[in-house]
Amino acid sequence: MTPWIRGRLLRKVLAALLLAVGLPLGAYSVVSSVFVWRQHRTTLAEVQQLQAQAAAQRISQFVREIEGQLQWATHLSWSDDPGALEQRRLDAMRLLRQAPAVTDLRLLDGLGRERVVVSRLALNQVETGADRSGEPAFLQAVAARTYHGPVTFRRETEPFMQLAVAGSRRDAGVVMADVNLKHIWDVVAHIRVGEAGRAWVVDRKGHLIAHPDISLVLRNTDLSDRLPPPAQEAATGRGMREPLAMLSPSGERVL
Repeated sequence: MTPWIRGRLLRKVLAALLLAVGLPLGAYSVVSSVFVWRQHRTTLAEVQQLQAQAAAQRISQFVREIEGQLQWATHLSWSDDPGALEQRRLDAMRLLRQAPAVTDLRLLDGLGRERVVVSRLALNQVETGADRSGEPAFLQAVAARTYHGPVTFRRETEPFMQLAVAGSRRDAGVVMADVNLKHIWDVVAHIRVGEAGRAWVVDRKGHLIAHPDISLVLRNTDLSDRLPPPAQEAATGRGMREPLAMLSPSGERVL
């Protein structure tokens, strides 16, 4: 057998060995990489879920604290005594100082008539006589003790939500408050997932209401076209188990 033939035969044997060993090893490496990648995504999803749950609990606590302060203003029944009305006004102003997120406060009697209005942005008023008995905030507060309104944007920039709390007795009336949601910025500003991960909050319509970059919130950023259907379902309370690829408020593709 000539050296050329022996060399060619040796190359064939080596190629066959490489195929026999290399292909399974390569396939194993690919499968292992896919498994590690999926495991990493699952771990990341669990971390994100825990962070989101913690943020949601802190936001809920923020709302409950304001509700507790509003309930304090409904512990007395209404009367026509001028002295009692003045005391109500003073109590409302004190409540406004103790709740920085509340910008406007309205005290209604059991019939839904507006008796006291205090505000950080407008003049305070008493006995305006405005009938709010047909408004959803009054009706639902009377029926269920509390009312959480939808998120709206004042001057198309600042996110607000209306809260209403009814007294334990009908004649104690209802307290309605306009709450500035910029104050939940602290809830998400310090959340980190890895080195570059950030958290933000949207309402059920996909409008951004809290983000570490407050300027994005003040621009009334609409993310409804960036949220995949599973994320939209999660916003309605159905939950979401898997991480999704989507666009961030700044337009970056994120998980």
